[in-house]
Amino acid sequence: MAWHLKNPRPLAGVERLFYMTESSLTSLNLEQLTNALAIVDVPSTTKVWFVRSGQGGQYWDDFRLNGYIGIDHEGVAPYPVSDANNLNLRTVQQYYREALYDILKSKENFENLSETEIANKKQSLMRKAGRRAGVLRTFRHEVSKGDMVLSPGKGTKEFILGVVTSDAQLETPEHVELDFDYDQSPYSNIRTVSWIKRVDFVDIPNEVKFIRHGNGSIFDVSEFISKLLPLFFNYYFYEGLFSARVTVGTKRPVTSDSLYLLQKVIVEIKNNPEVSITQKTKIESPGYIILTSLATDAANLLNVLNGLGVAGSIAFIVKHSDKLAGLLATIRDWGHNKNMNKLEEAATKMELLNSVNQDTLTPEQKADLNQEMLKVTQQFKLSDDPVGEDINHDEL
Repeated sequence: MAWHLKNPRPLAGVERLFYMTESSLTSLNLEQLTNALAIVDVPSTTKVWFVRSGQGGQYWDDFRLNGYIGIDHEGVAPYPVSDANNLNLRTVQQYYREALYDILKSKENFENLSETEIANKKQSLMRKAGRRAGVLRTFRHEVSKGDMVLSPGKGTKEFILGVVTSDAQLETPEHVELDFDYDQSPYSNIRTVSWIKRVDFVDIPNEVKFIRHGNGSIFDVSEFISKLLPLFFNYYFYEGLFSARVTVGTKRPVTSDSLYLLQKVIVEIKNNPEVSITQKTKIESPGYIILTSLATDAANLLNVLNGLGVAGSIAFIVKHSDKLAGLLATIRDWGHNKNMNKLEEAATKMELLNSVNQDTLTPEQKADLNQEMLKVTQQFKLSDDPVGEDINHDEL
């Protein structure tokens, strides 16, 4: 997938900040590309869905390899929608429930049953029809393009994370042929998905781990989106805030002195008492730090990241997160031969990146701060390594 960077908007301490549109990456050189960071602009309307890949994750490889999620269409045609903005979901649910009830009832034999037994069986069929109707209603009418998806593998030990890229379609997906066998789903009610990465269950936030035992083939976990966003993206705008996830790679115990130095460096790099940066820390050697500021103060937070040696001097705003996987693959291809040491770069280019407003600092204070920044970066082994493993289908 090709990309074009246009409408550069300068930020203090950041060389360029771009909005992404499709075309080409010719305006950047290799060093710029491989040190750039992508900031995903997540709309406030975005939902997050847990979608099972068949019984016991049977079709997880199929979903992952062929870029889709799917369900059984149950032999029921889609509800006729004239105005999606004024859709009555109760009416949709009733439409599917009645259609499914008729299908289920046609397969039953009510002969030789008492009136009570017939009534009980009909109630059971109506409940079953209601559950299946809920799946059709949700998949066809509630999931939207741009929504995020988690799908568990066998044993729920791994998840794939992605972004929905299509409306619901009544068609059978294409299944790639590989040099190994995998179970191919029979589903012909699908939505295409741009898979971004795969993560281990241990990476799922504690508040969301209940999904491992959740009932149903698809359900909404959007109430936990603030907990889940750092799994999907390292840098993102959401509801007026800019957040960055910084990986702490050290396996050594983190002392209180080290934590104090980290806080001190963040405050000194920010060098602006009017700018507030909140911090969520889970340093378990290794662990992570999530830094958040107002979206209008993104430049200050990017400066902090530069000072910590974990962000490049060019940032891109990705308005359509469903295209992020293509962007990452493009950057990965361009940067295949990258051999730059980020820690050394952070130390040698500190002045160039202008990560601190140094007008108020004496030469001694500048030297001390540079030493503290490098010490923090090395002690914590800070990086912008994402959670999990990127999905790169070019390697198949």
